[in-house]
This record gives sequence, structure tokens and C-alpha cells, in this order.
Amino acid sequence: MASFHLSKHMLLRHDFDTSGPPGTGKTRTIGAVATIWGSQRIPVWIVAHSNVAVLNIAETLYERQIDFKLLVSKEFHFEWCASTLCSS
Repeated sequence: MASFHLSKHMLLRHDFDTSGPPGTGKTRTIGAVATIWGSQRIPVWIVAHSNVAVLNIAETLYERQIDFKLLVSKEFHFEWCASTLCSS
């Protein structure tokens, strides 16, 4: 029941904050909301505190075939392109 209210809040207010331990569905939630907002032509800005989070979210958006821009440092871009995303 709580997740329904959280989802309703995200979809109606067009903003949300998520935090929690690994494996709790944060990245899946972000991907799902970005998909919905993107289909409604609502601009989506996603900010993360760590490079790992940025990479996980970018991979999720890529897998969902969401057109996105990634703003990162040159060092992180090099590391990111070493993964499967830039090679496909």
C-alpha cells in the first residue's frame, strides 16, 4: 500500500527523492518513473551521489531505450565507456 502512495505522489508532483540500502529497488523505480515522465514529455533530471549510482541508472535508462544525456567528468566518461554501454 505504501508503494502505491509513493508512486501516486511521484506521478502527480513530478518530483521525488529516493534513498536506502542496495537491493531495495531504487534504480528500478527511477527507471520506471523516467519512462512514464519521458512518455509524457516531462523533462527528467536525475542526480546521484556516487559514480556507481550514476552508472546503474544510466544502464537502466539505456536498457529501457530511453533517450538520455549524461553529464559527468571526463574521467568518469572514460570509465563508463569502458563498460558495455559504449561498445554496443
